[in-house]
Amino acid sequence: MSCTMLPQICVVSALLISSGAAAEEMPDFRGIRLGSHATRDQIMHALGATKFVNDPDLNPHTDEDVKLMDEKGIFYFQEKAEDKIGPYCDGKSFRNKVRCRQPHMLDVLGSGHSHGIRLVDVWLEDGIVSLIEVVFDALDQDDFLEEVRYKYGTSGWTSERHPFYVYRSNMSRSEKVEQWVLTKKGRDYTIFVCEPEDIFPHFDRFGDPAYRGRLQMSRADHNF
Repeated sequence: MSCTMLPQICVVSALLISSGAAAEEMPDFRGIRLGSHATRDQIMHALGATKFVNDPDLNPHTDEDVKLMDEKGIFYFQEKAEDKIGPYCDGKSFRNKVRCRQPHMLDVLGSGHSHGIRLVDVWLEDGIVSLIEVVFDALDQDDFLEEVRYKYGTSGWTSERHPFYVYRSNMSRSEKVEQWVLTKKGRDYTIFVCEPEDIFPHFDRFGDPAYRGRLQMSRADHNF
């Protein structure tokens, strides 16, 4: 079929092609752009890690580890084990995916300039950045949100607040808190911010919950 035969259809097709090509710019964190191709080295360099470990053992089981797990719970134990490893990328645990983690963002950004950011996870799927997660201290949430709106825009956000249960230690005692959630949707991405981030809070040195929040940027799933 030629354009001389059905000019209207060809015009519509051209408009669809051009609108698809003019995709919106994907959000980024420290130059790591959602939907872009990246290597482990590029990601860790952007996150300020001059050295990092590839495919470490994430499940050490010394007597001290078991005691810590019994006292604080498996999620607290897992975080401490990963902190001990330091910056790393793990591709052996996931099919077609790699997770690069920088748990020492405070050291990179510096006190007073971190906006509460403590940890960053970047996920690669077949070499493409598919997910970026930024964990921040809830005590700095106002500063963090101010930076989020400055970087990703002040419009287009929806806000929710609802009751949420968090647990101490090995889920032995729960308490009810209010969780807030912010969401911004683009054509090709979603940005999601919440605090607290999950039902397993981090703990301060007294064993009390020290809540953290999470910013998550993910690619939109378009199947048609």
